[in-house]
Amino acid sequence: MIMFDECNFDYSSHGFKEYEQDGICLAEMNVDKDCNFKKGIYRIVSCDNLFICNQNIKKLKQCISKYLQELFDYLKIKKNATILLCGLGNENILADSFGVRVCDNVISTRLLTQKYCKYKLCSFCPSVSANTGILTFDIIKGVAQQVKTDVVILIDSLLTNNAKRLGHSFQLSSVGMAPGGAFGQEKEICFESINVPCITIGVPFMLDIKDSKQLNDNLIVTPKDIRLYICRCAEILGDVINSQITTLTKEEIKELKFGF
Repeated sequence: MIMFDECNFDYSSHGFKEYEQDGICLAEMNVDKDCNFKKGIYRIVSCDNLFICNQNIKKLKQCISKYLQELFDYLKIKKNATILLCGLGNENILADSFGVRVCDNVISTRLLTQKYCKYKLCSFCPSVSANTGILTFDIIKGVAQQVKTDVVILIDSLLTNNAKRLGHSFQLSSVGMAPGGAFGQEKEICFESINVPCITIGVPFMLDIKDSKQLNDNLIVTPKDIRLYICRCAEILGDVINSQITTLTKEEIKELKFGF
């Protein structure tokens, strides 16, 4: 899946706007009816430095959290709802392992005493069809039905045409996605296909270089320090999701768990 504002469509008619707030770059778009873009809301949060300034990271988390709450409100997700978080991608390929690493940083609260939790979250990683022999779509649809989830959150690595965005931009939307969609694979996971509202969150870790003179086909490249960016972005997003579903820390949650 590629960043929404890099698609070859005119998005100016959908109220697209970009602005900066306390050193954080924000992009917003609302689509009222299906056209070149599916109906829904689209958001991007970008920060140039993820490793030095803690104040910037705090503001970045606040912006992502604000947009995530906007998505919950837009989809009418009520408190104590069941959330199924899916870490998409292939954990054996570093650039595609972002979703898996976010799951490692998230607290699953579905089986905990609910007075400590704002939402009942369960999480899992369906891997990729090349490893399992099962379409990711079929796995997620089946699990969503089994746990009777109120919303599915899909986490995945994205593709970008802008090298400055690699490992620096968080895209959120309410329209679902097709795993491996940048390469034309898999079925789309969205409300229309699984009958459950879907939120997608992704960070671009792959750069699409078109018209390479050395190669006949397009070239997909990643940053040389991609491991650092993957781990940092997964930690940031994990912290945001944890703060959204509970006020407790990971240590406090572990003390309340039973049967594990």
